Amino acid sequence: MATTILPFHQKKHKHYGFDYRSSDSQRLVKHYTTSSSSSKRSSSALQASSAASARFSPCAKRICYCPAVEVPEYTIPSFKSRVVEESSRRAKARSFLYGTKLRAMENEIARLSRTAHESTETLALTRMEEERAALQKHVREDALCRAPEFLVRLRSHTVWENSFVKLCCTVQGFPTPLVRWYKDDVYIDQTGVPGKYRMDSYYGVHSLEISRCTTSDTAQYTAVAFNIHGESSTNAAVIVKRFHGDEEPYHSVLLPVKLPLLSPAVFTQIDIQYSEKFGVSFGTEGETMILTCRMILTPNIRRLQPEAVWYRDEVEIKKSKWAMMQYKEGTAILTLPHLNKDDEGLYTLRLITRGGTSQHSAYVFVR
Repeated sequence: MATTILPFHQKKHKHYGFDYRSSDSQRLVKHYTTSSSSSKRSSSALQASSAASARFSPCAKRICYCPAVEVPEYTIPSFKSRVVEESSRRAKARSFLYGTKLRAMENEIARLSRTAHESTETLALTRMEEERAALQKHVREDALCRAPEFLVRLRSHTVWENSFVKLCCTVQGFPTPLVRWYKDDVYIDQTGVPGKYRMDSYYGVHSLEISRCTTSDTAQYTAVAFNIHGESSTNAAVIVKRFHGDEEPYHSVLLPVKLPLLSPAVFTQIDIQYSEKFGVSFGTEGETMILTCRMILTPNIRRLQPEAVWYRDEVEIKKSKWAMMQYKEGTAILTLPHLNKDDEGLYTLRLITRGGTSQHSAYVFVR
């Protein structure tokens, strides 16, 4: 085979002959070449037609013809009937309204249910609390229930005719006991002799005051205290003596009580009204207690003042370092600087004038 000499600019290209191809390969290559040339011709014709049309268009740069995409024609939409639309709108509004009312009703039912539940719980708690309080009260009352007991019993007295006497006692018990007074075992009726007897009861201290005593009032007096758990009694004797001239009072053999002598009468008539009184007092041993009583005097004459005398259980209190008394400008003061258990008793302030005596009493307890 002869060697072909190629130019220098073709030396690097390798050219092969077509002798190695088979008939089938040659036929396939020929068919491929024919189809590619026909496609080139169609594309060049398309470009020529598009260029021709672009010359007559004001927007040539923006127009791109695409035969595959076709713009659909405009079709008139079908309008619904106004009646159908209105009915649907009303149906929607009605369903919204019914839904709103249903939600409001559900909320109201839930609120009423919660309120009823809370009311039921409150009622149950209240009932439980009342039952517990009643049980505690019953237990406490059972623990405190007791028959009457006299802490301070009656004391016997000897008094002068036309004076007064006051019997006092202190009783405790639960329930609070009632006290009845008897004279020689005969019940004392206040309405029988108006103004003769006066019965008082303050903080468990019971008293019977007999005014304008006569010899017929000499008797044995009994205080009976009772409640549902029982009763208790205490008694004391009252002796009324008649004063004869300058007769010196004497001590009773049965009653070792020192009676106070009446002070000389003041030669004027003075009306006494109390503006402030001392009441039932409670003190502790070692403390200082002051009893004060203020009064209004009519007429108020400086040189004719009533005499103030203090008594403890109808025994006159003497002035000492354990009891200091003062009376000035219608004010009577008793000072007990150091309380003792013996200082417990019924304290009485007695103001003596020509027209008689005026007095006030209250009990002092010492713990």
